[in-house]
Amino acid sequence: MRTTLLALLLSMAAAAFAQEPSRGGDYELGGSVFRTDSIDLLGLGGATLDVGSASGYSFWGGYNFGPHFSLLGDMSYARPSYRATRVIAATGETQTIRAKLDMSIVHVKGVYNFLSGPLTPFVELGAGWTYLDSNLLTGAVSTGCWFDPWWGYVCARFYDTYTETRPSYEGGFGVQWDISSGELLRASYERMRIDASESTPNADIRVLRIGLAWRF
Repeated sequence: MRTTLLALLLSMAAAAFAQEPSRGGDYELGGSVFRTDSIDLLGLGGATLDVGSASGYSFWGGYNFGPHFSLLGDMSYARPSYRATRVIAATGETQTIRAKLDMSIVHVKGVYNFLSGPLTPFVELGAGWTYLDSNLLTGAVSTGCWFDPWWGYVCARFYDTYTETRPSYEGGFGVQWDISSGELLRASYERMRIDASESTPNADIRVLRIGLAWRF
């Protein structure tokens, strides 16, 4: 009985891997979760920025030109904690700030699958923009009030924070498994670089990602 069951499972697996996936000409839409590592940056005048590791999520959509090449658009978001330290030139004292960093990334990626079968390694290259919000106030906080038809008379605070939008690039490799003609599972390791501004150095971030997508 065990021999018969094992033979049946092996034959089913062989049949599944013998089928060619219908990637060519298909669109795909999916989401993923990822984990970034921590980074330590050294800025001008002895300033330092320590960004902690964080979990995030992303959504992507794309088109498969064939079994090997696809083009994807990816939107990712993470909110790591950070510690920024600067040296006050006049006194030589240090000032440390702890806060959360909102990081939104929009990239276009080219993906190359080495094999045409349902299980294939792949490489990818991407480029786009990363929006960073320090959540540090750049001015005074103002309060506005208005009448809401549902909630009545309400007030809210408004303020500006220090933000930047920088070019960013990434490269990575991973494995893709076409679970069926309409579903796929993808896991990857990526290196992302955020270009420097005048006051901050380049940031190199390692990313581990796993995602599920639907093909149609």
